[in-house]
Amino acid sequence: MPELRKDLLHDKWVLIATEQALEPRFFPINRNGTYVRKDKVCPFCAGNESLTPPEIAAVRKDNSVPDSPGWIVRTVPSKYSAFKLEGELQEERSGIYFSCNGLGKQEVVIGNSDHN
Repeated sequence: MPELRKDLLHDKWVLIATEQALEPRFFPINRNGTYVRKDKVCPFCAGNESLTPPEIAAVRKDNSVPDSPGWIVRTVPSKYSAFKLEGELQEERSGIYFSCNGLGKQEVVIGNSDHN
C-alpha cells in the first residue's frame, strides 16, 4: 500500500509507492525534449481525448463539448494512481517521524494541447 511520509529536511510530503516500480520505458522523451513513442500517439494531445479517462474539468474555447478538441487546459483522472479512495485514513507516528496511508485520488493536469 502506498504511504505518505513527512520529509523533515525539506518540510514536504513524499509519496512512497513500492508497488509501482518505474522503468525507463515509462518516460518516452529524448534528452533534447522530443517525444518518442513507437506508436507516435500521445494521449494528452488535442484530438486524442478518447485515449484518456473522461475529463474532470477543462478550460475550453468556443463552448466546445467535454472530451473533445477545443480545450486549453484539461484535467483527467490518472490511470495509474498510487492513491485509492478505499479504506480509512491511518496516521502513524514513530518518534519525530510521521506518515499516513495513501488515501486519496490523483489527477493529471494537461497544461497545453500542443506540448511536444
